[in-house]
Amino acid sequence: MGDSCGESLLSVPLKTTTETDWNYPLKTLFKAAKLNQKYEEQLTELNKLRTQVVAQGLEKSTASLELLQRYRDQVAALQPKIPSELVKIEFTWIDAFDKGSIFSGRKYLSLPFIAFEDMCILFNIAALQTQLAAENRVVDTDEELKTAAKWLQSASGVFAHLSNLVTILPEEALTGDLHPNTLSALSALMLAQAQEIFVRKAIKGKMKDSIAAKLCVQAEDMFSDALLKMTKENVKYQFDRNWLTNVAGKQLSYGALAQFFQSKVCNVNKSVGEEIARLNSSVELFKKAQEKTGNYSLFSYYLTESNRLAAAAKKDNDFIYHEVIPSPGNLSTIEKVISARLAKPTAVSSQLSTTTFKDLFETLSPISISTNGKPVSQEPESVPNPSISPSVAEQYIPSPFKQMMDASLSAMGSYLLRYLEKQQQQPKKE
Repeated sequence: MGDSCGESLLSVPLKTTTETDWNYPLKTLFKAAKLNQKYEEQLTELNKLRTQVVAQGLEKSTASLELLQRYRDQVAALQPKIPSELVKIEFTWIDAFDKGSIFSGRKYLSLPFIAFEDMCILFNIAALQTQLAAENRVVDTDEELKTAAKWLQSASGVFAHLSNLVTILPEEALTGDLHPNTLSALSALMLAQAQEIFVRKAIKGKMKDSIAAKLCVQAEDMFSDALLKMTKENVKYQFDRNWLTNVAGKQLSYGALAQFFQSKVCNVNKSVGEEIARLNSSVELFKKAQEKTGNYSLFSYYLTESNRLAAAAKKDNDFIYHEVIPSPGNLSTIEKVISARLAKPTAVSSQLSTTTFKDLFETLSPISISTNGKPVSQEPESVPNPSISPSVAEQYIPSPFKQMMDASLSAMGSYLLRYLEKQQQQPKKE
């Protein structure tokens, strides 16, 4: 079939963190709440899980992803049981995209909230999924393409979910990778790359030219949306320049590929003038994509084919058909069919691990603060009104999980502002 579409996929780096101990702070809290059970084994297991998932050089594998998901499930289950005011564990996470400089270290954020730990682990789950997708894409068999598309759609769903979750945190406190606009851009980008894979599968499967053209139009549109979000003023410096040129190049390339396949439809219909115009447009767009990216092998097979077919069609038109060749501006747009937008973000489920989930702290009742300021254990109470945007929550978060998460985030809000005010008064770490 010639060279592969898109050449390669962009993948997100993982966030890194500092060592954090769950053991002593929670033991102290449980003792103060006068719990009958000490949960020593459970705390040891939770610490072990964290140590494994934050290890430097975490292997790019489904086993590592499963480990991250197992830890995240435990953190999510524990989160609504522990009030933010009582947690004395400070979680420090470093910006995934920041490379630092000789004058300063990498940007980081430290917060004493289990919800913050949950957000960062979710980010790494999505990031690792993008890395697994990029590796699967290299092999390019049908099964690997299918798996890569699954990872990218899942990552898109997680990033979209996070873009809403982080709004509980003041924007000025966030590292760039956790800015809502950054997360929204990453979600759009992963979805566009998933659509790119569906285009590849359609071409490999020799799908009808009219369908391939419609799939390409959707890919072009999705890369356009991703580029728009990635170049917003407050996030565009977050992304490496190569990322921006890559996405711009793919937007142009899939516009060119759409014209290429639509020209084949014209050929069948004996619309020679339109066929030539679309092939000329295809050539122009492919060349612009190559110039934009500096990669002159990008879609080179299709550029060569477009030139060859355009020359043959022009020769036939000169000797036989004598049709007027319409200008690019007079060409009818290729129909945008919503059913051709195959890539969709996967909803974030309450349990991410593929193994049977067992809550380490299943017997732990939520701990609250008594009127004298001391922690007390209590039976589960009704959940407060959701603080998450209903439209986003219903799309990406199953209802039971959303309620549990909202209860914790609602309790965290007021304390967060007080904590950040204190942090601003303290000297920063070098």
